[in-house]
Amino acid sequence: MLSMESMEQACSEIVRIRKIPQATDDEDVKELVRQCLSSNAAGKWLLIVDNADDINLLFGGGQQVQGIADHLPQSKIGLVLFTTRYQEVATQIWYSRQPSPTVTSPRSYMLVFFNASSTLSTLMLGLDLASIETSDGAPSRK
Repeated sequence: MLSMESMEQACSEIVRIRKIPQATDDEDVKELVRQCLSSNAAGKWLLIVDNADDINLLFGGGQQVQGIADHLPQSKIGLVLFTTRYQEVATQIWYSRQPSPTVTSPRSYMLVFFNASSTLSTLMLGLDLASIETSDGAPSRK
């Protein structure tokens, strides 16, 4: 289940695997990952936010001061994939990625929405599918 604790655990694992340097042991691993993956030096990456069903957890609200979205990287070559069962959450994710005067880097999100009848709906947000490479390095064809 998605929680701030599971996000922190996942970020700790990313820090360990990518060998992201930490100044201190109590440094916020979510911020380290956000900064690292927001850099062009990180290369291409995919970050999956599965079971993104709690709007307060994602965007803050209620008891949650900051949401998981506050810790997500912004990159031209990285992608954040969300899965959710709720249209309200899907709509909020869509609106959260709209251009803002304070955001200088684009947010590339892919949203997978499962509705109540178990029908899969996929919304591709800000993706140029022609530019996605296949596993052999060749550009994919539509």
